[in-house]
Amino acid sequence: SEDDWETVYDLEDEFARRGHFTRLFPSEESMDLLNYFQSPRFNNALNCAWLLYGRASYMKSMHILEESRGAKDSEEWGK
Repeated sequence: SEDDWETVYDLEDEFARRGHFTRLFPSEESMDLLNYFQSPRFNNALNCAWLLYGRASYMKSMHILEESRGAKDSEEWGK
């Protein structure tokens, strides 16, 4: 849903603004900490799933798009 994407955008925005700090949770290394929470929270699970599965495929897709855009730009320059 739109709210789910807003949560993911917030996660990525906070990560981009972290400066020299290291994010402790959620991170790829801290997924096992979910077991220590008193009750599961949807946003925690969503953020963990994004970090484990979504971000990598999203970044791969963006890389492919950038490569294809670069190839298209170089074709246009060659005309």
